[in-house]
Parts: sequence; C-alpha cells; structure tokens
Amino acid sequence: MPRTATPADETKADKFKRLAVARVNKTLDALNQIGQLSAKANYEYTPEQVEKILDTIGAKLEDVEASFAGKKAASEGFTL
Repeated sequence: MPRTATPADETKADKFKRLAVARVNKTLDALNQIGQLSAKANYEYTPEQVEKILDTIGAKLEDVEASFAGKKAASEGFTL
C-alpha cells in the first residue's frame, strides 16, 4: 500500500488518530485471519498450539497496555 503525503499542519493528535485507526484495523484483520485457522476441516492443531498462540497474543496485548501506562515491557517473538 503506497504511503500518502500527510498535511504539514497535521497535529500530533490528528496523527495519532490517523495511525491508530489504520493500525487497529490492520490488527483486527490479522486476528480474524488467525481465527480462520480454527477451521478443523482445513487445519490440524493441538490444544497446546492454540494455547501458545493465545498466550502470545495476550502477552503482547499486556505489553501494549503497559506502554500506554508509561511502563516498559517487551514480550518475545512467536514460534510453534
């Protein structure tokens, strides 16, 4: 997706809103794609794999919450 030029007079609040909307929508799309992996007709997985996926997503969400609370936190990447 090509980047569009932003107005020179865009405020920090406007920039936050613009980026937040785009990034949250992108995240929701990604979560929907992960949810589609639940289709047993197409995929085979263990309860442990599902737990690891959900734990990793939950840990990252906690990191994001901590960031907004002014705390520094970082979870690790993901592999199965």
